[in-house]
Formats: sequence, structure tokens, C-alpha cells
Amino acid sequence: RQNEIDDFEPRKRWRPVVQVQTRQPGLQLEFAWTGGETEDEAEAHAIKRSLEQHVSSATSLHSNKDLQVIPRPTGLNTVTLLRAASNALGLGPKQAMKVAEDLYSAGLISYPRTETTRYHETFDAEAMLRPQSRHPVWGGAAREALSAWRSLSGKAQSYRARDVGDHPPIVPLRVADPRELRPQERKLYEYVCRHFLASWLGDAKVQKLEARPG
Repeated sequence: RQNEIDDFEPRKRWRPVVQVQTRQPGLQLEFAWTGGETEDEAEAHAIKRSLEQHVSSATSLHSNKDLQVIPRPTGLNTVTLLRAASNALGLGPKQAMKVAEDLYSAGLISYPRTETTRYHETFDAEAMLRPQSRHPVWGGAAREALSAWRSLSGKAQSYRARDVGDHPPIVPLRVADPRELRPQERKLYEYVCRHFLASWLGDAKVQKLEARPG
């Protein structure tokens, strides 16, 4: 697995999307290119412009009655951390690993080199979730995750999680003061926190809408 980490090469990808605010307060729609992602930046910009034109001229919205279920993530391991850092945070694998080790040395996250994605049965999720419930940004999600953990007697983690016998999944150890983090540290720390919370929440349910021009 260390060779997989060392050989991992980041590729920059673009996902053309258009966000539209609806008349319903707090409801925002996101329209995405059905092709998903592209490695061609010029193509991505062209597709986004086309999406904007189609959405603005749409005379009807068609919804798919079937809800798409997006499974909750497993606990966070090193490969997933590096992949997210490359695809979403703009950090290469070596750079991301250095930032993760700095966060670990500062006592902000657990040991960042692991293949395991399943929390051990003795893992005290409540002790980790409770401090995050006071965070000004994702405190609400932390309270929901804490409620889910309690309602399922601590068995709320993904069935896809695996324990391979090394270090436990990467988790936040304390709430960071934003002033103690450099920009790259802040991005990676926030990702670790959000992934940790998502791993205790239920699967997401999404309904897709298709905009058709007149």
C-alpha cells in the first residue's frame, strides 16, 4: 500500500456544474454535465456555458421519481485522504502527507498512515463527536451524527468498512482554532472533520432534475 501511496499521481479534473437559486428559501439546485468530469479545462468551460444557456431557457423541469442513494463513506484511510487532497484540495500526495503529519504532530488528527476504514468496537465515537458539535460551521452535522451513533448503539458505521489490523481510521482529535492553521492545513483538517462526520451519518438520498430547453 505504501507503493500505491508513493506512486499516486494527481490529475486535475473539472466537473461542469451550474447552481440555480429557486424561489423556495434555502433551496438551491445544482445542474451537472451528464458526462461527469473532464481533464480538458477549455472543454469544461464550454460545457458550463452551454449548461447555463440550457438552464436559463428551460421551459420545464423533469424529475426522476426514484431517489438515488449515495452511501455514507467508510472511515478515512491514507489512500482516500490523498485522493481527496489531490482531486478536491489541490494538494499533491507528498505535500498532503506532510500537511497531515504536521496536523498529527499538533494533536489535531490521529495517525495519518493507515489502511483500515472500520472503527474498532471500543472506539469512543461520542468523545470525538461531542467537541465537534460546538463547531460554528459543522456543529449541526456533528449533533446529527452523535444522535445517529446513539440511536444505533454505536453500530452506525458503513457495512463496507474494513479492519486490516493496522492503525485506526484518521479522525479529528480536537477542534482547531482557525488562527493556528495555515491555509493548506485548514483545508486538510476540515476535510478530515467533514469525512469523519459523514461516516456516522445516514446514506444521502438525492433526487435528480433534468432541465429541458424550450
